[in-house]
Amino acid sequence: MNSRLAIAIRGAVQGVGMRPEVYRIATSLGLSGNVCNTGDHLMIEAEGPPSALENFLIALRNAPPPIKVHSLHCESIAPQGELTFSIKSSQCQSTAATQIPRDVAPCRRCIQEVVTPTNRRYLYPFITCSECGPRFSILRTLPFDRASTSMAEFMPCDDCSGEYADPKDPRFHAQTISCPACGPLLQLYSEGQAGPIDGHAAIVECARLLLMGKTVALKGIGGYQLLADASNEATLNRLREGKVRPGKPLPLMFGSIQDVYDLCYVKKEEHSLLTSSAAPIVLLQRRSQPSKIISPQVAPFSPHLGAMLPSSPLHHLLLRLIKRPLVATSGNRHGEPIYTTEVQATARLAGLADAWLVHNRAIEHRIDDAIVRIWQGKTQVLRLGRGFAPLAIPHHLSQGPMILAAGSHEKNTFAVTTPSHIVLSQHNGDLSTIAALSMYRQEAQSFAHLLKLSIDATIIDLHPDDQFGHIAQSAQPILAVQHHHAHALSCLAEHGATGPCLAFAWDGTGYGSDHSIWGGEVLHIEGIQSRRVGHLRTFPLPGGDKAAQEPRRAALGLLYEIYGADAFAVCPQLSAAFTALEKSVLLAALNSNINAPRSSSVGRLFDAVASLLGICQKTLYAEQAAVALEDLARGASSTRNYMISILPPNALGAVVLDWEDMIRNVVKDVDSGACKRSIARGFHVALAQTIITLATKCDLAAVALTGGVFQNTLLLDLVSQVLTSKHCKVYIHGSVPSGDGGLAAGQALYGMLASQVKGANPCV
Repeated sequence: MNSRLAIAIRGAVQGVGMRPEVYRIATSLGLSGNVCNTGDHLMIEAEGPPSALENFLIALRNAPPPIKVHSLHCESIAPQGELTFSIKSSQCQSTAATQIPRDVAPCRRCIQEVVTPTNRRYLYPFITCSECGPRFSILRTLPFDRASTSMAEFMPCDDCSGEYADPKDPRFHAQTISCPACGPLLQLYSEGQAGPIDGHAAIVECARLLLMGKTVALKGIGGYQLLADASNEATLNRLREGKVRPGKPLPLMFGSIQDVYDLCYVKKEEHSLLTSSAAPIVLLQRRSQPSKIISPQVAPFSPHLGAMLPSSPLHHLLLRLIKRPLVATSGNRHGEPIYTTEVQATARLAGLADAWLVHNRAIEHRIDDAIVRIWQGKTQVLRLGRGFAPLAIPHHLSQGPMILAAGSHEKNTFAVTTPSHIVLSQHNGDLSTIAALSMYRQEAQSFAHLLKLSIDATIIDLHPDDQFGHIAQSAQPILAVQHHHAHALSCLAEHGATGPCLAFAWDGTGYGSDHSIWGGEVLHIEGIQSRRVGHLRTFPLPGGDKAAQEPRRAALGLLYEIYGADAFAVCPQLSAAFTALEKSVLLAALNSNINAPRSSSVGRLFDAVASLLGICQKTLYAEQAAVALEDLARGASSTRNYMISILPPNALGAVVLDWEDMIRNVVKDVDSGACKRSIARGFHVALAQTIITLATKCDLAAVALTGGVFQNTLLLDLVSQVLTSKHCKVYIHGSVPSGDGGLAAGQALYGMLASQVKGANPCV
């Protein structure tokens, strides 16, 4: 006798070929019934022998990537005696959705087809199937159906319609199906060109221009990219000047995985990431003797290269002609969001780009490339981008208000909450311009629309400048949370925890609850309760914000705290980094306590030590000094012995991490000519030992390591191994960035926890 099951599946089941996969499994097992997309989940009714239904459930749970089944709930219902299995039209439910489908890089089958001369999609730059292609970047509403995307403008031809309806075809129910006869059109415009070049000829001309040293603005999956020959130093110099990006590493796109091996050391896990359906930028160690040459201007101050493989068929076809790595950086001017329309790109990139390779498929959501790395065999996301965002983080809290967490002003992401998840947005960049703020507001409102949310409250950073600057719906109730508390909760949210734990929240700058600049915090975290139980000893930052760009100023602040007006005399190397006038002005400012705010920032401590070692006095990008110091330390064959003193609790009950003895010894060792690598290693070991000492002394079983400082993998190595051996639970970031790019997740968790407090009205 046949049985019938009603099955609800939640997870990454939108836009990943799940409905065709369900159909194929069901028909192979002789089952009848149907599958329907509701926007929030897939609903399946399957009827057949109990043994076949059991095998059906096993197959669903083990569906191949990029499908990810997070939950499967089934119950028995009355058999209906159907004879066939079908895919029903999607049903739009009123309840909030959770999973927004992510963009998927072209699969091997599509790439094979696009280079096969006998295939009808030969050299077609917009080839997709049910398993790959744009998703989030073209999405207007859920569920993910063609009519809900910017592909709605392209009516499938008879051939494509036939493939769509054929269960045996790889494009069965592929919502983005198209071909040269009915799909998007490609054109190339260049200066001095009489008219556009169409189709594959546009790709050929684009390749020719790039090999001539030209810069091309290419309309990619989630926005425009600026492409340039990675071996052409003059071209990259012009690109850096136009982008106002003097030193930050530029990402590289390679045509094949073997090309990556020619320049970088690639571990097994890194290989898997590079070739994954997300196609992210993966940080890799450079080869000491590469078999191919690229310009030093690609990454002049970094031991790593950011490598990626083509993220679209268009990129595949272009790299196939170029046969060399390309710089592929975001298509925008400094301080502005990446451009998504031809009007924006041609107007704003004029004078920077020499040509524009464009198409007429609209981009609904900007999304940049994700940046990831492998640490101890696990993926760590440094920037949430295509293939990794939007990120749905499950929670188990009872339903409260729907929350928008505004995130940070720099490296922004925002988050919204649903009854079951915190949904973290893609990287939005720095919100320092009107254009960036406008993009931010539009995207936040779009998320609420996609997920069918009515935002009840907004959570923002405690900093007064963030109170009203970039929230999306200022009419909503607002709650502010301290920066480092939010950092700690962002780490806990990823691990499904709320505390209690001891959180080391170390970064460059965060507004403290005492109105000072924090950045080296030790916090006792238990939900919405945060107690500052320790912090780095404060020191002045002459010039305030300028110290973040000039490590020499942080070093001067440290030495002034110890030696006063003799600061330059005790360290000739630091003295040489300033002019006589600068010394006079800065010492006067420090003596008068003018524009020299005190800070507990571990980020600035890193900068200061890099300055004292003479490896970085002024930075060209934010992480330059810290990256250089870590790289120096990794090359050490010995370690200098330093210690950070842990002073007894102060009047506020917080221990102070006193760096004075360590800095005195660093200055002495530099003066005596000690190995700089050993000094850098000793500095890292001292920080790690401080964390280990405090963690083992406290009565908490869990420790969270959060904030931008913990992008430092050497520090993570030194701390995690020891604490794990002591049976301490260590929370470390993986899918949520440890820096400000993950802050919104912690803000969102704070808002949800606050709403659970009995009798509390946290949103006021």
